[in-house]
Amino acid sequence: MKILVAVDGSEFSRLAVEQAADIALATKSEVLLLTVSSVINMGSYAAVAYMPESGWEVPTKEQALEILEEAAALVKAKGITPRTLHRLGSISETILDVAEHEAVDLIVVGSHGRTGLTRFLLGSVSNQLASHAHCSVLVAKKPVALKRQAETLAKAAQG
Repeated sequence: MKILVAVDGSEFSRLAVEQAADIALATKSEVLLLTVSSVINMGSYAAVAYMPESGWEVPTKEQALEILEEAAALVKAKGITPRTLHRLGSISETILDVAEHEAVDLIVVGSHGRTGLTRFLLGSVSNQLASHAHCSVLVAKKPVALKRQAETLAKAAQG
């Protein structure tokens, strides 16, 4: 079995990596870590007419490689040596393309838990993957128990 984990450096991404590593360990699966950078054309969004058309890669290649190194360290800690990939393009489309090209059996992503207007404006990568992937998709969500525990600690700290 081959597991593709899309990583972006967030805590949700870390959770996805940890869950994927646990699955890989239990099933003796290969792990493929992927970071996707998008190019943002700042000239198109500029309020200043003389702003030149220029593209910024987000995250930068250096940042993407750092994200991959951190994710790989988590997987290696479980005794698994992952493959790492950095690609440039639309996040959802690139994940789907890599999943198909690599013939993966499972895609694992973290949920950012966006709702309302933010979700409408930014879209949902996990929804796109679940709708269009040729394989199963696991969306790792932060456990509710941890959220409740954090809320209890925060209330206790306030007084």
